[in-house]
Amino acid sequence: MSDISEKFYILGSCVSRDIFKFSEKNELVSNYVFQSSLISQFSPPLKWTYDALLSAKCPPFIKRSLQIDFGRTAIDLNAMKNKTLLIDLVAYTCSSILRIGNTYITNNAFLCKQPLLKEYLPIDETIFVGTPKRLELWIKACEIFRDIIPEEVMKNCILHKEWPAFCYKRNGEVCAYDDSNIKGIYAATKRFETCYKIFEKNCTPGYTFELERTKIIADYHYYGSFNHFHYVSNYYLEGWDKTKEIITSKNIQKSNLIDEKKVSFNPNYSILTFQSQPEPSKTLIIASMHRSGSSLTASLLQSAGLNIGERLLKAYPSNIKGHFENLDFFEFHRAVLKSQGLHEDGWTFEEKIEVNSHFVEKAREIINQNCRSPYWGWKDPRTTLFLDFWAQLLPETQFLFIYRAPWEVVNSLHRRNTDTILNSEPNLAVKFWIHYNKKILSCYERNSPQSCLLANINTIIKYPKNYIEAINEKFKFMLEKPEKNIYDSSIWQKQRSDSYQPKLINYFFPEAIQIYERLEKIAWHPEGKPDFSWRELIKSSPIAQIQAGLGRSQNRLEKIKAELNNSGLL
Repeated sequence: MSDISEKFYILGSCVSRDIFKFSEKNELVSNYVFQSSLISQFSPPLKWTYDALLSAKCPPFIKRSLQIDFGRTAIDLNAMKNKTLLIDLVAYTCSSILRIGNTYITNNAFLCKQPLLKEYLPIDETIFVGTPKRLELWIKACEIFRDIIPEEVMKNCILHKEWPAFCYKRNGEVCAYDDSNIKGIYAATKRFETCYKIFEKNCTPGYTFELERTKIIADYHYYGSFNHFHYVSNYYLEGWDKTKEIITSKNIQKSNLIDEKKVSFNPNYSILTFQSQPEPSKTLIIASMHRSGSSLTASLLQSAGLNIGERLLKAYPSNIKGHFENLDFFEFHRAVLKSQGLHEDGWTFEEKIEVNSHFVEKAREIINQNCRSPYWGWKDPRTTLFLDFWAQLLPETQFLFIYRAPWEVVNSLHRRNTDTILNSEPNLAVKFWIHYNKKILSCYERNSPQSCLLANINTIIKYPKNYIEAINEKFKFMLEKPEKNIYDSSIWQKQRSDSYQPKLINYFFPEAIQIYERLEKIAWHPEGKPDFSWRELIKSSPIAQIQAGLGRSQNRLEKIKAELNNSGLL
């Protein structure tokens, strides 16, 4: 028998249930609702009549969870009376089926694989965990949960924060997951941090506990199955100690105010109602010259929670980690350029590009299709040619301008070797750098300082966390900490400013150096001031350096020829 008489109503996963199972306290659990969705509880109930259509391999607990989700019976306020609500969010961040209007939505992988079921229950959309739309639904679900759960219940509620394990125990030995698993675990951890933060902010549970993450170990021999959330027995025993500590040390006042209140579907709490009047989203336009690090910046922002689009340009050998370009905007810019007889990649010196009326309507459609997250934006270097156009359509937008030293951009373009126009006239690379960055400076100087953030890509690489913090502070965003492994030094080549190419640019294109200096002076520098040490390194004549280099090459060639003669090979 237990030494406490508290009864628990568990909403969540088997992890919270097994705290009582492993501690032999099962008699304290009066209600256990598992693998159900907080999101799905706030759409109209659906009648479950599809048992015969599920495959024979369907586990019984999946059937039960589907019945709960379809019937919207997970939240029983009457059953919560005189109970302590223990909630975890492992299962609550997912959902099996919900309906918004006439649209059925699911992210249940099992349902997606049931062809017979889909014939009888048309699933119009699949929204997987980690997508911006799933986050929107989660925010609304937490707001609704806060509104229908009595305050007294939430004051007594215990939030059990679970985390995926980063290592596992097999045959008595603790082992690390391989790299492919670790990446997914990091992503899941980040999602959980966001979900917990949203739930705590909206619902304010009375108590919270979690185990030290470094001590969380998965059990390879767990009786159910092996995954990151099936832990060794010590986890559950320590979890019971923390639960008991809360119960015995706090004078929990149980709610006696919900005798007459029972949960049922209320159209006032429909997610559809909330979605029909969404809060204004905030937009970030990422603009730069080609090969200036905007792909790296976009990937950094995506990892911090910015929705940069669902349909992204695939990776290529010249950008093996991906371009992170939303194809909606990528294709739009190319189409407009083509309509004006201009190069689709944006190799043009046109000061103002005409956008016909049908393209304006298309642009509005693209915005409506993409602005479904609290924070969204896009990256495409061609955007730099259309800054005024987008500023008119999105007057409240913010701009992130990225720049890179002209010699580094020119070197990167020629190494990529995919632009025929630049191969035929190499000097165009510098001229386009000048054109694009003059566009950026002009837009920056015309707009409010509070709507623009200008940064050197090398500064972003050096201070990624500070960069996200600067965006949050300047634009009043709430982006998360970025992932640590975005930057890969092995594929990012930075050219030395004391090589001959920077000197050539300074000698033949002094305007490029002047623009670069202006950018550096007004850009974001977390260390306080820009580094102009490169100025001294580019002052000497490039001709002398090239001649010296040719002389050294000639000497080496003569030496090789002499060695070949001596060996009889020539």
